[in-house]
Amino acid sequence: MEGIKLVIFDLDGTLSKTDEFSILAIQDVQRQLGFEVSSRDTIISCYGKAFMDFMNTIFPGADEKVFKEYSKLIPKADQKYINRAITYPGITDMLDELIKCGYELAVCSNANAFYINMVLKALKIDSKIKYVQELEPSMNSKVESLKALLNRVNVKKACMVGDTLFDMKAAKENNIPFIGCRYGYRPYEMEKIENTVSRAEEIPSLVRMLI
Repeated sequence: MEGIKLVIFDLDGTLSKTDEFSILAIQDVQRQLGFEVSSRDTIISCYGKAFMDFMNTIFPGADEKVFKEYSKLIPKADQKYINRAITYPGITDMLDELIKCGYELAVCSNANAFYINMVLKALKIDSKIKYVQELEPSMNSKVESLKALLNRVNVKKACMVGDTLFDMKAAKENNIPFIGCRYGYRPYEMEKIENTVSRAEEIPSLVRMLI
């Protein structure tokens, strides 16, 4: 069976304008756990980080008990504000164009599957995404989760689309092309990336060029 052409997206800062709902949710949990409420900029700076790096920034000095409490509370807090979730402009049409051109679509995120699927559904793009890859408990980075995705899908060609150096590193170490999104949360990290876009509408033509 011939392999597929797969376009793999990061979620936060690439498809989802995550700050619209997650900042309020995280701040809610910080209050519940008695921690100082982080600023919008501090929370945004944590998007894309692995869980422990995220937690050490949002809950400085916290112990394992706090981490477990956060994991219990944050799904409800996210659900409380998920109706605010929106995509970046042009995302839906961009995904439709890729599907029309014969590409299959995936999301590879450092979040867990519950969060990824909840957000995709709220954004009304869940039906367009065929594969979801979470950062599993045994994994330390997106490099590993992307590798797991590529290993379980019969891929002929693939590329990664994201807005951080974490995404770029994952693509590079798995030997697939990378497209950097300058409209996301870390445009400064995309300044020296070879292939970048400033709008979602630009992604399909660049995908066609790369794979």
